Amino acid sequence: MVHETKFLIPLEKANAVLEWARLEMDADSHGNGEHHDEYLVQSIYLDTPDWHVFRKIGSYGRAKYRIRRYSNENWLFLERKLKRGGIVRKRRTTIALDELPVFQNHVNGIWYDRRLTLRQLKPACYIQYHRVARQKMTCDGLLRLTMDRALHFNTDVAPWFWPGQGGTQFLTDRAILELKYPQSLALPALAKRIVTEFNLNPGPASKYRMALRASHLAQQVLALDAEVDDDANPVETPALRCA
Repeated sequence: MVHETKFLIPLEKANAVLEWARLEMDADSHGNGEHHDEYLVQSIYLDTPDWHVFRKIGSYGRAKYRIRRYSNENWLFLERKLKRGGIVRKRRTTIALDELPVFQNHVNGIWYDRRLTLRQLKPACYIQYHRVARQKMTCDGLLRLTMDRALHFNTDVAPWFWPGQGGTQFLTDRAILELKYPQSLALPALAKRIVTEFNLNPGPASKYRMALRASHLAQQVLALDAEVDDDANPVETPALRCA
């Protein structure tokens, strides 16, 4: 379990944060590029025919099911992400890319198929973005920083086939910064330093919700019910002190 805090920031500030992070933190062990900290994240987000996940109805507002691929790897993660009070719990298993059409029969996909069937979930949106990831072992445990930019989406997703890369760009003027650290009552000292030096304010930043709002499906989705605007809800700021 980890604590996850998100920040929606202008691209200019994102560049400054990355410059700082590349001096103060270590590269992600799986990263590529000049600084060995970059990769492409691709996900298929699942929802019900009545958009229960987007509308945050009951337990659908706390759990997201998605299928994730990194860069050009030939394997996928079948993932369930539970989030409450900033604390994230994940369960995920892997299958080969070419096994997606028959994941229901895969030993690692049986649990996933059961959950999707119970919750009536189907592919709803493909999202991809460029991620930079840095990390640092601190006195409070491992602190992980990710910066996501160049976001694209595609709502024309056929079950159960992996779509091609690309799509419609969204969130063109901002980046999503995430700080992830062990479950604790206190923000790690290094994370506090980042927040203070760059005057960051935490808040919700759901890529799936932003993508659907930007899509041609927005009116159809919002017509089903009054929108729950998570971007307007107050967010409890973690204590800015070292444990």
